[in-house]
Amino acid sequence: MRIPDTIEPDHILSALNEIKRLGEQSIPKKRKSTKYDVLYENKRFPPKYVVCLAKKYVDQVVLPPRFNGGAPTNNFLEARGFKIVDKDGKPWGFSVDPEDESRIFEEGRRKYKRHLSIERDSRVSRLAKAKRWREVGAFRCDVCGFDFYEVYGNRGYRYIEAHHTVPVSQLKKGQRTRLVDIALVCSNCHRMLHKTRPWLSIRDLSRVRKRS
Repeated sequence: MRIPDTIEPDHILSALNEIKRLGEQSIPKKRKSTKYDVLYENKRFPPKYVVCLAKKYVDQVVLPPRFNGGAPTNNFLEARGFKIVDKDGKPWGFSVDPEDESRIFEEGRRKYKRHLSIERDSRVSRLAKAKRWREVGAFRCDVCGFDFYEVYGNRGYRYIEAHHTVPVSQLKKGQRTRLVDIALVCSNCHRMLHKTRPWLSIRDLSRVRKRS
Protein backbone atom coordinates (compact mmCIF):
# COMPACT_ATOMS: atom_id res chain seq x y z
CA MET A 1 0.00 0.00 0.00
CA ARG A 2 1.37 3.41 -1.02
CA ILE A 3 0.96 6.69 0.84
CA PRO A 4 -1.64 8.71 -1.10
CA ASP A 5 -0.30 11.66 -3.08
CA THR A 6 -3.36 13.63 -1.98
CA ILE A 7 -1.78 14.17 1.45
CA GLU A 8 -0.28 17.65 1.25
CA PRO A 9 1.91 19.63 3.69
CA ASP A 10 -1.09 21.48 5.14
CA HIS A 11 -2.78 18.16 6.00
CA ILE A 12 0.38 17.00 7.78
CA LEU A 13 0.54 20.26 9.73
CA SER A 14 -3.07 19.78 10.81
CA ALA A 15 -2.27 16.27 12.05
CA LEU A 16 0.76 17.49 14.01
CA ASN A 17 -1.22 20.29 15.60
CA GLU A 18 -4.00 17.88 16.54
CA ILE A 19 -1.59 15.55 18.33
CA LYS A 20 0.08 18.54 19.97
CA ARG A 21 -3.30 19.85 21.17
CA LEU A 22 -4.51 16.49 22.52
CA GLY A 23 -1.19 15.52 24.02
CA GLU A 24 1.07 12.48 23.74
CA GLN A 25 -1.54 10.35 25.50
CA SER A 26 -3.69 10.58 22.38
CA ILE A 27 -1.18 8.43 20.45
CA PRO A 28 -2.13 4.73 20.68
CA LYS A 29 0.56 2.67 22.39
CA LYS A 30 1.16 0.53 19.32
CA ARG A 31 1.55 3.62 17.14
CA LYS A 32 4.44 5.21 19.01
CA SER A 33 7.73 5.46 17.14
CA THR A 34 10.73 3.24 17.85
CA LYS A 35 13.54 4.67 15.71
CA TYR A 36 12.60 7.99 14.13
CA ASP A 37 10.44 11.02 14.91
CA VAL A 38 9.02 14.04 13.14
CA LEU A 39 10.53 17.09 14.82
CA TYR A 40 8.00 19.93 14.94
CA GLU A 41 8.15 22.97 17.21
CA ASN A 42 10.76 21.20 19.37
CA LYS A 43 8.45 18.25 19.97
CA ARG A 44 8.63 14.70 18.58
CA PHE A 45 5.86 12.85 16.79
CA PRO A 46 5.66 9.30 15.34
CA PRO A 47 6.02 9.61 11.54
CA LYS A 48 3.71 6.80 10.48
CA TYR A 49 0.93 7.85 12.83
CA VAL A 50 1.24 11.45 11.62
CA VAL A 51 0.75 10.32 8.01
CA CYS A 52 -2.27 8.18 8.94
CA LEU A 53 -3.86 11.08 10.81
CA ALA A 54 -3.07 13.55 8.03
CA LYS A 55 -5.26 11.53 5.67
CA LYS A 56 -8.24 12.49 7.86
CA TYR A 57 -7.76 16.09 6.79
CA VAL A 58 -8.00 15.05 3.13
CA ASP A 59 -11.27 13.11 3.15
CA GLN A 60 -12.25 12.55 6.79
CA VAL A 61 -10.85 8.99 6.74
CA VAL A 62 -7.81 7.99 8.81
CA LEU A 63 -5.30 6.04 6.70
CA PRO A 64 -4.89 2.38 7.77
CA PRO A 65 -1.27 1.63 8.79
CA ARG A 66 -0.81 -0.92 6.01
CA PHE A 67 1.96 1.05 4.27
CA ASN A 68 5.66 0.68 5.05
CA GLY A 69 7.10 2.79 7.82
CA GLY A 70 10.78 3.73 8.00
CA ALA A 71 12.35 4.98 4.78
CA PRO A 72 9.18 5.37 2.64
CA THR A 73 7.35 7.31 5.36
CA ASN A 74 10.38 9.37 6.37
CA ASN A 75 11.13 10.28 2.76
CA PHE A 76 7.49 11.22 2.17
CA LEU A 77 7.49 13.61 5.12
CA GLU A 78 10.95 15.01 4.48
CA ALA A 79 10.10 15.73 0.84
CA ARG A 80 7.22 17.86 2.10
CA GLY A 81 9.46 19.97 4.32
CA PHE A 82 9.29 18.17 7.66
CA LYS A 83 12.39 17.28 9.66
CA ILE A 84 12.97 13.63 10.60
CA VAL A 85 15.46 12.71 13.33
CA ASP A 86 16.49 9.49 15.05
CA LYS A 87 16.23 8.99 18.81
CA ASP A 88 19.65 10.63 19.28
CA GLY A 89 18.54 13.69 17.34
CA LYS A 90 20.56 12.93 14.20
CA PRO A 91 18.86 13.96 10.93
CA TRP A 92 17.29 11.18 8.86
CA GLY A 93 19.54 9.94 6.08
CA PHE A 94 22.79 11.31 7.51
CA SER A 95 23.82 8.62 9.99
CA VAL A 96 27.49 7.73 9.44
CA ASP A 97 29.43 4.74 10.70
CA PRO A 98 32.55 6.15 12.46
CA GLU A 99 34.68 3.56 10.63
CA ASP A 100 33.52 5.02 7.29
CA GLU A 101 35.06 8.40 8.07
CA SER A 102 38.61 6.98 7.85
CA ARG A 103 37.94 4.48 5.06
CA ILE A 104 39.54 4.91 1.62
CA PHE A 105 37.16 4.44 -1.28
CA GLU A 106 38.20 3.40 -4.76
CA GLU A 107 36.46 5.44 -7.45
CA GLY A 108 36.64 5.81 -11.19
CA ARG A 109 36.07 2.20 -12.20
CA ARG A 110 34.23 1.88 -15.49
CA LYS A 111 31.15 -0.28 -15.78
CA TYR A 112 29.23 -1.21 -18.90
CA LYS A 113 25.54 -1.93 -18.53
CA ARG A 114 22.82 -2.99 -20.91
CA HIS A 115 19.45 -1.59 -19.99
CA LEU A 116 16.15 -0.48 -21.40
CA SER A 117 15.70 3.27 -21.35
CA ILE A 118 12.66 5.43 -22.04
CA GLU A 119 13.70 8.61 -23.79
CA ARG A 120 12.16 12.03 -23.53
CA ASP A 121 11.53 14.08 -26.65
CA SER A 122 13.61 17.24 -26.13
CA ARG A 123 11.47 19.19 -28.57
CA VAL A 124 8.65 19.66 -26.07
CA SER A 125 11.08 21.30 -23.61
CA ARG A 126 12.37 23.66 -26.27
CA LEU A 127 8.82 24.55 -27.32
CA ALA A 128 7.78 25.20 -23.71
CA LYS A 129 10.74 27.52 -23.23
CA ALA A 130 10.07 29.31 -26.53
CA LYS A 131 6.42 29.81 -25.59
CA ARG A 132 7.34 31.25 -22.17
CA TRP A 133 9.93 33.60 -23.67
CA ARG A 134 7.48 34.78 -26.30
CA GLU A 135 4.76 35.45 -23.72
CA VAL A 136 6.81 36.78 -20.78
CA GLY A 137 10.22 37.74 -22.15
CA ALA A 138 11.99 36.21 -19.16
CA PHE A 139 12.64 32.85 -17.49
CA ARG A 140 11.64 32.78 -13.83
CA CYS A 141 11.38 29.60 -11.78
CA ASP A 142 7.76 28.47 -11.43
CA VAL A 143 8.43 27.60 -7.77
CA CYS A 144 10.63 30.33 -6.32
CA GLY A 145 10.82 33.01 -9.03
CA PHE A 146 14.62 32.79 -9.42
CA ASP A 147 15.95 34.38 -12.63
CA PHE A 148 19.39 33.21 -13.79
CA TYR A 149 19.93 36.32 -15.90
CA GLU A 150 19.27 38.68 -12.98
CA VAL A 151 21.81 36.87 -10.81
CA TYR A 152 24.48 35.73 -13.29
CA GLY A 153 24.15 38.28 -16.06
CA ASN A 154 24.94 37.17 -19.60
CA ARG A 155 26.06 33.75 -18.39
CA GLY A 156 22.51 33.09 -17.22
CA TYR A 157 20.75 34.66 -20.17
CA ARG A 158 17.77 32.58 -21.35
CA TYR A 159 18.69 29.68 -19.06
CA ILE A 160 16.08 27.63 -17.20
CA GLU A 161 15.47 23.92 -16.65
CA ALA A 162 12.44 22.04 -17.92
CA HIS A 163 10.65 19.77 -15.46
CA HIS A 164 8.27 17.09 -16.72
CA THR A 165 5.42 17.02 -14.24
CA VAL A 166 4.39 13.54 -15.41
CA PRO A 167 7.09 10.94 -14.50
CA VAL A 168 8.44 9.03 -17.47
CA SER A 169 7.58 5.78 -15.69
CA GLN A 170 3.90 6.72 -15.93
CA LEU A 171 3.98 7.32 -19.67
CA LYS A 172 2.50 4.63 -21.85
CA LYS A 173 4.09 3.68 -25.15
CA GLY A 174 3.30 6.37 -27.69
CA GLN A 175 1.80 8.75 -25.12
CA ARG A 176 2.55 12.39 -25.92
CA THR A 177 3.73 15.03 -23.50
CA ARG A 178 1.84 18.32 -23.74
CA LEU A 179 3.30 21.77 -23.20
CA VAL A 180 1.15 22.12 -20.08
CA ASP A 181 3.02 19.11 -18.64
CA ILE A 182 6.27 21.12 -18.63
CA ALA A 183 7.22 23.42 -15.76
CA LEU A 184 10.21 25.75 -15.95
CA VAL A 185 12.27 25.73 -12.77
CA CYS A 186 15.68 26.65 -11.38
CA SER A 187 18.25 23.95 -10.64
CA ASN A 188 17.64 23.95 -6.88
CA CYS A 189 13.88 23.54 -7.16
CA HIS A 190 14.34 20.90 -9.87
CA ARG A 191 16.45 18.85 -7.47
CA MET A 192 13.89 19.23 -4.71
CA LEU A 193 11.05 18.13 -7.01
CA HIS A 194 12.94 14.94 -7.86
CA LYS A 195 14.38 14.28 -4.38
CA THR A 196 11.96 11.50 -3.47
CA ARG A 197 9.14 9.52 -4.98
CA PRO A 198 6.37 10.27 -5.45
CA TRP A 199 7.50 13.64 -6.81
CA LEU A 200 6.13 16.79 -5.28
CA SER A 201 3.91 18.95 -7.41
CA ILE A 202 4.93 22.52 -8.20
CA ARG A 203 2.23 23.73 -5.81
CA ASP A 204 3.39 21.51 -2.96
CA LEU A 205 7.03 22.54 -3.29
CA SER A 206 5.96 26.19 -3.34
CA ARG A 207 4.10 25.63 -0.08
CA VAL A 208 7.08 23.89 1.49
CA ARG A 209 9.34 26.76 0.50
CA LYS A 210 7.00 29.46 1.79
CA ARG A 211 6.73 27.76 5.17
CA SER A 212 10.49 27.27 5.66
